Amino acid sequence: MRLSPVRLSRGRLSHGHLSLVRPPLLAAVGLLVAVGAVAGCGDSIRSGARPVEGTSAAGPEAGTSTAAVTAGGAAAAGTPAAGTPAGVTPAGVTPAAITPAGVTPAAITPAGVTPTGKASRPPLAQRPGTGAPSCSRGQPARVVRAAGRSASVAVPAGYDGQHRWPVVIALHGYDQQAQTFDAATGLSRAGAALGALVVVPQGLGSPAGWNVPDSPALGPSDVTFVGGLLTALVRDDCADPARVVLAGLSDGADMAVTAACALGPARVRAVLLVSASTGPSPRCAPLGVLQVHGTADPVDAYTGRAADTRRGFGSVKAAGAEQALALWSRLAGCSAFTEERRRDLRILDGSGCRRAVRLIAVQGGGHTWPSGRNDPALGRTTLSLDSGALLRDALAR
Repeated sequence: MRLSPVRLSRGRLSHGHLSLVRPPLLAAVGLLVAVGAVAGCGDSIRSGARPVEGTSAAGPEAGTSTAAVTAGGAAAAGTPAAGTPAGVTPAGVTPAAITPAGVTPAAITPAGVTPTGKASRPPLAQRPGTGAPSCSRGQPARVVRAAGRSASVAVPAGYDGQHRWPVVIALHGYDQQAQTFDAATGLSRAGAALGALVVVPQGLGSPAGWNVPDSPALGPSDVTFVGGLLTALVRDDCADPARVVLAGLSDGADMAVTAACALGPARVRAVLLVSASTGPSPRCAPLGVLQVHGTADPVDAYTGRAADTRRGFGSVKAAGAEQALALWSRLAGCSAFTEERRRDLRILDGSGCRRAVRLIAVQGGGHTWPSGRNDPALGRTTLSLDSGALLRDALAR
């Protein structure tokens, strides 16, 4: 095993393309990705309209390796450097040990587990219902309503109306339909198998999308809509307000960032972001973060983009995956990173963080949901992850 040192010096943590920028630069970068002008994904593969978001397929790469990223410089072989934060892997420790607190190694699908998630995974533990009389009514509504709109609710098999259940609100990509997105990703099925309520609402407009800047000029507030869904789910359907994950693909991932930062950690525990093109605003509170991004994404480039062409964004720069990770990590107070490679995945975990932060870079991956439906125009999809693994990881953050 090789330890690859990365030092935190004068406010800058670097490893390859990853850097935590100095405070003045952070402020400038933060302004570029502020919630009121969140960078998004308006460039298209071809000239004209933005393509429908997708999901595609190819096999994983063989081989894994690990490296530790420390705040104090290089460590001697076999011995962690003085002051090395918890979670940095010394020589002789297996790759499975590189895991943030509270996240099990099973969160990343190991060899031998099928990409469809059929390996045995016990449901997440439920908590006794607390206080809300409607949480004891026995059966949930299969439809939740908020802000004059509605969305279907996928319910775990063991739902009894006597316990609080984790909840995932999953937001589709640009020009997608909620049902198509759910069928392609298997999110409702995977969430129910884990013991979570899953809601996949429909965006407005034609083509369908989300009001990512949360601007009245662009239509109804989707922050209000998402917040209303959470209120109704907690009040009527035994959702656990302490275990809420907002998930999304591309445009939906950008909306998840906007809503999570606006609603705050009292209402949202973590975000699961696939092919996002925005990071948090400087005013966003620390959240659990699981990012997934293909390094060959043809729509929302891994390294970012000079401008976003969607209405309401002007010429705001779209954040790259590692730039967004740096912003989330600074909010969470991370002091270092561990790096691990598994098959076609490069996994960067923050250490010393107040909230767990992770980026999974899919090597050669496209603008697709892991183990999702094939769409060659959007690039290669990894089979090394699936929705069950991603949701378990996100819910543990």
